Amino acid sequence: MKKILIWEAVGALFIIIAGILLHSAYEQSGGLALLTPFGPVNESVWEHLKIGIWPATIFALIEYFFIGKETKNFVAAKAACIYLIPAIILAIYNNYTCVLGYNVLILDILTFIIAVIIGQAISCYILVSPEGDPVWKYLGAVTWVVILTGIVWITYYPPHLPVFRDPMSGVYGIPFRE
Repeated sequence: MKKILIWEAVGALFIIIAGILLHSAYEQSGGLALLTPFGPVNESVWEHLKIGIWPATIFALIEYFFIGKETKNFVAAKAACIYLIPAIILAIYNNYTCVLGYNVLILDILTFIIAVIIGQAISCYILVSPEGDPVWKYLGAVTWVVILTGIVWITYYPPHLPVFRDPMSGVYGIPFRE
């Protein structure tokens, strides 16, 4: 239990730091195509979900080699985390901006941190739980693949809905570079 708790706490720190670094990686690289699927390509809310999803996925892959085989619910726990981080970000962001009428950078950062901590805490809870129905492992794996595929697909082919629109430029998806 203590080992898992430590791993999940380290994971939260890793995800937060990696997310912060990933936030401007695409822009700082001059629009490097290799970074397109992994970092925000514009300032839309949707694109910023990548800064939680990819670091959590990378950490889960690392973590698997250290505790994955010791736990009974690893895939379900990590899938829950990958699902919860963006869901919590969207829920908090949409609610506070609805009330205020605009976004506030410090609240956006706190929203990200809160989402990561809750995602990792729920992951920890699932990891230490008795083995559940095997269907959760398969459902978790499918959910994880769908989320990763969806986040990449929508970067290249975003629907024209407000969550996918860059509020600064009005662009959907990858901005045109000359």
